[in-house]
Amino acid sequence: MRNPLKIDLDEMSSFDHDKAVLGVAEGSPRLELDGVSISWEESGEGVPVVCLHAAGHGARDFRLLQKESPAGCRLLLLDWPGHGRSTADSRSFTVERCVGVLTAFLNALGLRNAILLGSEFGAAVALAYAIQYPARVRGLVLCQPAGLLAAVSSRRPMRLGRNLRRGARALIRRPADTPAELEQLQVDLLEPKHALLHNQAALSVLALEETLRSGLAQGLCPVLVALAARSRIYPLKPLLRFLNPLLSVTPLDQPGKPKLAIFSGQYSPLWENPERLALVLSGFARGTLPLDSHPHSWTLAAVDWPSRGMNQWLCTHPGCHAAQTLPIEENPNHTRR
Repeated sequence: MRNPLKIDLDEMSSFDHDKAVLGVAEGSPRLELDGVSISWEESGEGVPVVCLHAAGHGARDFRLLQKESPAGCRLLLLDWPGHGRSTADSRSFTVERCVGVLTAFLNALGLRNAILLGSEFGAAVALAYAIQYPARVRGLVLCQPAGLLAAVSSRRPMRLGRNLRRGARALIRRPADTPAELEQLQVDLLEPKHALLHNQAALSVLALEETLRSGLAQGLCPVLVALAARSRIYPLKPLLRFLNPLLSVTPLDQPGKPKLAIFSGQYSPLWENPERLALVLSGFARGTLPLDSHPHSWTLAAVDWPSRGMNQWLCTHPGCHAAQTLPIEENPNHTRR
């Protein structure tokens, strides 16, 4: 039986070298999964966080976040079939196909469950996977999620395909002067090579809209939705109108209804606010740890109790009943390592 961790040299040269600029780092390992050679990489230690990029992009979507090294997170990045350094696929690039690739990826690495961090199309795949395999998902972080906006949008269906393809074309007329503009420009320049994949991805997302929205409302696992405040492709106000009945006001690391994090910018929190996103992701991941191994995250429960000059603090982790009493000048969150 062939070792899935070993790829022939001929297969290693069969990916599109132009697309490789958007993918995982050169020299990254590869896995043969269901007839496709998938490139992937990992960094950090802690809760496994599988990062799923947008259609027409690559694992480079998470490069800036990766540099921030989110505490307590083991980031696992992969290039979808036909993207980055992964080889082309004989099957259509759909949500269902990527759910299958993701399943094979997790199995190959021996991961029983993980947090799924998806961007745009990748967020739709992450949500679809959680609906199909809820026991294997510790939490979802949906960044600019595709498949939800049409519920509140009057745009014609084919507009979604153009929205998934539409980048900052105007940037081609002038140099990129911010990291986000540079990332978007790289994606935009390779748009013609991804045209077919974009269309296949858009149509598959459209077909699953109702399923995705229903799955999000079910609260299958802890969910965090991350949005850019000035995005034109995923406009904030329509998304908030849809999300508002589903959102919870409890802390980000509590289970139940989806939580919301809004970031400044117009492209993606991954590119414009990687430092803050890393902090949010770290806190979210910490909240999914088992009760016997999680580091406490304290919230002030009572002032001047049980005696004057003392405060009571409770752990915010789901199901944890840890408590401590400290002098009023001490904050356990500031001293926690």
